[in-house]
Amino acid sequence: MLRLYDSRFSGNSWKVRILLNQLRRPFERITLDLDAGETKTDSFIELNRFARIPVLQLSDKR
Repeated sequence: MLRLYDSRFSGNSWKVRILLNQLRRPFERITLDLDAGETKTDSFIELNRFARIPVLQLSDKR
């Protein structure tokens, strides 16, 4: 299953959610709190070294 890391304030995250819904692709949504620095954690930086959202994690962990 696809996993989408996003924020409710991100317009680009909104676009990805619309695309996935239009394609009828199931995905898990993980909403991050930007003010709390959740994109600056080590586990998130492993996914995206630039600490930016959105990040779409494929089922094969790429």
